[in-house]
Amino acid sequence: MAVPFTIKPVARQEEIYAAAAVIGPQVQVKNIDVDEHPTPGNIAKNLAQQAMCNPRFNFLAAYSDTGAALGYICGEFRESIYVPNQINSYELLWVVADQHRKSGVGLALLDAWEDLCKKQGCKHVYMGLSAHTQPEILRKIYAARGYTLHSESYSKTF
Repeated sequence: MAVPFTIKPVARQEEIYAAAAVIGPQVQVKNIDVDEHPTPGNIAKNLAQQAMCNPRFNFLAAYSDTGAALGYICGEFRESIYVPNQINSYELLWVVADQHRKSGVGLALLDAWEDLCKKQGCKHVYMGLSAHTQPEILRKIYAARGYTLHSESYSKTF
């Protein structure tokens, strides 16, 4: 069921922790390493700690009319290593509480992120795609919104 929501920038570490605490338990994280157990809450908390020390990081959150966090997107703006004076954005985490998926919250967060990127003068927006977080759905969303495949990442566990 869709609920009314507002998207706004998150400027304080406490807000990020609060959003992570609400959303974290509501999102299922899939990970291939049996000895690793990341949760969205811990991931967001770690990003929050880094973000507050790095002005390149930005967070946007979707809040219900009652103030409950429904989802968030975060990333950073930085100069391209290939093209001098070209600013690009790199999404680090985009998450919506499971019960609010397919309600428009996620796409509204992406719209807001793209708007922020444009305002910051970004040439490119890079969005991630994890093999463990609905890649088939994200591929369709990205393609429908004009994104093209740029690269793939692989990991090796020691």
